[in-house]
Amino acid sequence: MKRWTFTILLFLVLGAIVNIAVAWSIVRWAPPIPVTQSSEDSHHRLIHGDSALAADLWEHHAPDDWRSATGGGGYEEFGAGRLIRVVFRVPADGSEDVRIGVREDRYGWPVKSLFNVQLHSYETHGAWQNIRIRTGWHLDGENELASQAPGCVLPLGALWPGFVINTLFYAAVLWLLIPGSFVLRRRIRIKRGRCPKCGYDLRGQLPGAAGCPECGWGREPAAHAQTQADEEPQRMASRRCNTSEPARPRARVRPI
Repeated sequence: MKRWTFTILLFLVLGAIVNIAVAWSIVRWAPPIPVTQSSEDSHHRLIHGDSALAADLWEHHAPDDWRSATGGGGYEEFGAGRLIRVVFRVPADGSEDVRIGVREDRYGWPVKSLFNVQLHSYETHGAWQNIRIRTGWHLDGENELASQAPGCVLPLGALWPGFVINTLFYAAVLWLLIPGSFVLRRRIRIKRGRCPKCGYDLRGQLPGAAGCPECGWGREPAAHAQTQADEEPQRMASRRCNTSEPARPRARVRPI
């Protein structure tokens, strides 16, 4: 029982590690999402400022001093193993040339399991821009940037239940690749009449013989004990012969 528990926990941990590695690999090496002239296609979709999706994104990730912002809009971008959502709004102080926005990037396969959040503030004329990274790790070690492109940001936030689903998926794949191969080899050996443990050919054994004479697989403990009991009298007799007092040699009489 303890062995099975340890094995399950081990493969769950390995599945979680592979899950994170896959998501980070998508961030680092996946090709960019194609840029098209159309506002909505297979890779892009507009988000209306008053939609439930925009409100939910703003409610979960916008800082407290941004909650009163109004208007705006956003968009979604789709790619292999990733989903990018961006919502922009106008600050409540009436600065028409300034926009503040929340960007959420989701990564993972077969479902999205990790995410990072970036807070954008910029001037519409392009004079300045500021990006703050939350729930993510920038490879350059900077969490606040003055650039339009934040670069490679690794996600650190977990998405539920996506993280659990991917972890179970990769744990099952690892089990099929590692212990599953041994189970398959065991079944093939049994089908071919060989010992499932060492592969010794059992087809030439005498009728009634059980188990493997090479490694001892399949031999019942009771049969082994009976064999020991049957051989015990012979061992006792041999021991008595070895420990009995040897005969004394006769004295030789010299002639006078």
